Amino acid sequence: MSNLVYKVLMVMGCGALCLTSCSQPTSKTNSGSEQYYFSLDSFFRSETARLQKENPLISKTVAKDGEEESKSVKIKNWENELSAFTSSDINKRANVGLYKVENRDCDIIYTALQPGVSVQKIIIRENHQGEVRAIQIEKITNNILYSTEENLTYTVDSAYVISKKQHIKLMGENTYHVSGKF
Repeated sequence: MSNLVYKVLMVMGCGALCLTSCSQPTSKTNSGSEQYYFSLDSFFRSETARLQKENPLISKTVAKDGEEESKSVKIKNWENELSAFTSSDINKRANVGLYKVENRDCDIIYTALQPGVSVQKIIIRENHQGEVRAIQIEKITNNILYSTEENLTYTVDSAYVISKKQHIKLMGENTYHVSGKF
């Protein structure tokens, strides 16, 4: 009987560990201001400072409408390089209630509840220690003059990808792709 109790307690303990091993978003930013959603701005400010200091060699590929160029570079301005990610920050009072928040395993998923919201989806992937390992962002903009689809992926210490497809009325479609591998 005690063996059965031991097994039940072990299963319950492991289940509790699995449920609590990935962190949940906090309610305060590093500066102490109120936080509504995960702050991409704070995260990428920290990443750009770290990358600026480390100055890694990047294998960067840029493609526009099928023409591609690749080379190894040292990025001089990481804030500018990752600005597409920072500008996707939804952690603003005006965005409260515009996103469904799901926690699945070690992923925090923000999905827009309305089609007119520019940032449609953000997926924050964490390891079991609660550290961000990757971020994926889907953005869609539609208006009278143009429509744009952007897919952004940032993997800590590995790579970043920015893909953009834009259709401008009377001018046609443009595609743009930037990738950097650490």
